[in-house]
Amino acid sequence: MKSRAIVRSLFLFTSAVLLKSLTFAGSLNVTGDFNVSSNLTATALTLGDGLPNSLVYAAGDFRFWRDGGSGFYTVLETTAHQGEGPYSVATLVLNARDASEETTGSAQVCVGNDGLFHVWSNIGANNCFEIDLVEGGAHVVADQGSGNLSVDGELVVQGKATFNGGVDPPYLLLDAETRDSVAERVAIEVPPSKQTGAALFWNSATKQVEAYVANDGVFYDLTGKQIATIAPPKPTDATVVQSYRVDGVTGAVVIEEKLVSPRWRLKKGYSFDKATGAFYQIGSSNAPPMVVDQSNALELR
Repeated sequence: MKSRAIVRSLFLFTSAVLLKSLTFAGSLNVTGDFNVSSNLTATALTLGDGLPNSLVYAAGDFRFWRDGGSGFYTVLETTAHQGEGPYSVATLVLNARDASEETTGSAQVCVGNDGLFHVWSNIGANNCFEIDLVEGGAHVVADQGSGNLSVDGELVVQGKATFNGGVDPPYLLLDAETRDSVAERVAIEVPPSKQTGAALFWNSATKQVEAYVANDGVFYDLTGKQIATIAPPKPTDATVVQSYRVDGVTGAVVIEEKLVSPRWRLKKGYSFDKATGAFYQIGSSNAPPMVVDQSNALELR
């Protein structure tokens, strides 16, 4: 029996050396190094606890291993320069974890069990950045939790910007609009609780600044004189969504409303080139992106 085992081992060794591929049905236990000079393909990969049971890149810049104490897998643990980075990954999959778990003297990126994507640090502000994975909203807390956000450059918002405080610009640029275009935009962007306010706009036909109060369907000039009345348009398939916030000045809990209307967006698997205005269907690593028609790349959600 012992000689047969030796012959079998020699056969496997010889086959591995001479053949380009080896199919083996059963279990293969290796004590020592298992070196693969090409790709390793597996339906499942099981690693034992501790550093010896790990995948290591030969140059010492990459390690994938399982921490037996916490049960978590650590990705991009370096053996050469111990986490100094920088790193570049094509895809990084994050499993949900308790977002309240603290880090000590460092930062973490995680998907929390609260459904938010967090960039978190206990150096300075906590929960520095989080994204609602369902609604797509983003929340930024910076400057020791004061909520201040500085943008050095231009800020472009595709949609309506809401300010719960004052606006302090050196100037206010109003695009050329018509009464109809402003009424349509207010109908799909402004929730009912705010339609008693006045929307200022530059009327390109009358060459003057006018105010539109959607709740009454009335247009006023800057002296408060009523100059036109319309039947306010009603948005189709619009939903009013309520949320809550804490007022930073009074400490009161305030109810906020948001009007959610169907919007055009890119389908999954497609991209848009802002430099050329072209739409692409994203290919695999062996198939480059392919230019497609706009109607194929967009969907109304």
